[in-house]
Amino acid sequence: MSGSLRQRQKDDRRLRMIHAALELFDEHGFSEVGVADIAERIGMSYRTIYRYFPSKEDVLLGLVIEGNHAFLERVDERLGEGPLLVTFADAMTEALEELSERVGEDAIRRMSEQIDRVESVRARALLHSADMRDRLASLVERHPAYAPERHSEIHLAVEVFGAVSAEAQRRWRSAPPGRGSLADEFRAVMAGLPAVVPSSPEASA
Repeated sequence: MSGSLRQRQKDDRRLRMIHAALELFDEHGFSEVGVADIAERIGMSYRTIYRYFPSKEDVLLGLVIEGNHAFLERVDERLGEGPLLVTFADAMTEALEELSERVGEDAIRRMSEQIDRVESVRARALLHSADMRDRLASLVERHPAYAPERHSEIHLAVEVFGAVSAEAQRRWRSAPPGRGSLADEFRAVMAGLPAVVPSSPEASA
């Protein structure tokens, strides 16, 4: 079996676990569902679930973590091509569109709603977002196109992006289902944002 086929099978199993967990959380509430229930729903052993996710909290955060990994990979591919904030926004909208195509916008919305309902998971999601911003800043600082003296500009871009992300998610969660995607909201927020972090590497040279 080729490596790419094995990876696709692993990805498919992860998605089955996440979808099953979301269904069960919607039906019974997060606190009433255990890993064994998720395993039973999809006909797997609970040991198989634990090989992919250490806990049911990690299952619920699975799409968040997957989306953020994809975002950072796309930023890395684009660094040096244009203004940092635009690079971040383009990478995030592309990652969200790919995630939506794979799992469905409804699954992303249901995941977000469940995270909001569970205080412990919401706290972990906030910590993960903070860690992602730190990793984003480090990724840019290591890139040869960005000189050390641009440290403050890089961190400003990261903080503004965090605010854009929070506002896009707020608008998306408050909109009726089916009205638009989270990626659409990112574009809308970016379109109304002044160019407060304008420069590309060439502009500061």
